[in-house]
Amino acid sequence: MTRAVSMIVGGCLLAAPAVAEERPLPLRQPFKLDTETGCFDYTGTAAVFDGRFKRGAYVSVTMDDPARIPAMDAPEYKTSEPGFWFGPLPKTGSYSIMFMPGYLHGTPGTVLICGRTFAPGSREEAAHRNEVVDDIMANDLYSRALLKQPKTLAVHPDADSPQADV
Repeated sequence: MTRAVSMIVGGCLLAAPAVAEERPLPLRQPFKLDTETGCFDYTGTAAVFDGRFKRGAYVSVTMDDPARIPAMDAPEYKTSEPGFWFGPLPKTGSYSIMFMPGYLHGTPGTVLICGRTFAPGSREEAAHRNEVVDDIMANDLYSRALLKQPKTLAVHPDADSPQADV
């Protein structure tokens, strides 16, 4: 009798993983960050995003649905910047970003993944931004010409005066 009960219980335990495996695996989306923007913008039903990052990078993940909470195999970084932040990454290599809860896997959504070399809001980031602006001003003739143009403020007509046709 105990042997029969043991076989039934064992059979049920072996069947449980088979039932769990019937659920399809989440759709995976490989990605590369755009060289100009440093971001990857995705709209679709993928739940796992696979990409490569350099050691020390900071990664932001923004999703259109506040119920979607991203998770990454990297330390979370706390900042006042919008989105979820991870970093600094411990090593150069492949990383996976997914979101929870699982019941939203397979539903359409928009995801924006961006990478930075400096911590968001840090002095290093501000210094780097200033260097980029200085470089643009020194080497871009159009930007220098813009600075030399006279500054004019828009004139708002009084309520009593007639408004010009545009």
